[in-house]
Amino acid sequence: MPTIAYDASYYFNASGANYIWLEALNFTGSLTSRVVFISSPGFAYNCKATNSNSGSCKALEAYDQLCDFIDCDAILSASVNAASVGILAGGQVHGCRAIGNGYGTGIDVTNNGSKPIVKNTIAHWSRGIYKATTSQYFFCDDNTINDCSGNGIEIITSSTQPCYLR
Repeated sequence: MPTIAYDASYYFNASGANYIWLEALNFTGSLTSRVVFISSPGFAYNCKATNSNSGSCKALEAYDQLCDFIDCDAILSASVNAASVGILAGGQVHGCRAIGNGYGTGIDVTNNGSKPIVKNTIAHWSRGIYKATTSQYFFCDDNTINDCSGNGIEIITSSTQPCYLR
């Protein structure tokens, strides 16, 4: 797996680029933002993103509902703060591993177009999975959540659409 290493100033930014396909890449960095960002239809498969910053940071972020993370590793290796997120889900998150260091959220489901969050392993966060939107269907199935100091799955209380948990 080839490694792409960033310093504190840069990250992989596919903002505005269409149909990005990332496969078997290892991204590292120490950023207050994110290590990998996909904002248009795109896909990351079997990738690893490690952010070693101790601030409010992310490892993987997808803005568009057509951006999926499949079989990826999202790791925040420093003692991060409560606003940190392993994977900010724009679309489907399937078979990923979100590993934290005691704080923040493993998978933040924000405006993901009702895409499934399935078969993931989330460990060492204060919150495992967070559904932050009120107006979209939520499908969460067969996820393993270990060693979270707070809620394993948290659904915003004003949610107006069905939430499927299994």
